[in-house]
Amino acid sequence: MYHWKEVTADAGFAPRDGAGALVFDGKMWVMEGYHEDGGNRNDVWYSPDGRTWTEVPDTPWAPRHAASVYVYDDSLWMVAGNNMRSDVWRLVRGG
Repeated sequence: MYHWKEVTADAGFAPRDGAGALVFDGKMWVMEGYHEDGGNRNDVWYSPDGRTWTEVPDTPWAPRHAASVYVYDDSLWMVAGNNMRSDVWRLVRGG
């Protein structure tokens, strides 16, 4: 049996639709997405516990939502999205 428990009422990042979310390097990651008050986003956040979230500074890509995000070859990947670019980005552990 499973039971939901709220871990935090405010993770620190803006609410969003169409965000990418995954697990990489033992952490939960939330990235990009859309909010009607700010449009497309290009921020990236991670957490080791779901309670404390840290933003990764200086994300280099254009804002977007609905990108494909996944883990492959010991890296976090983000591909394209709704901004109509065919760009591919890779985050390497420690890099």
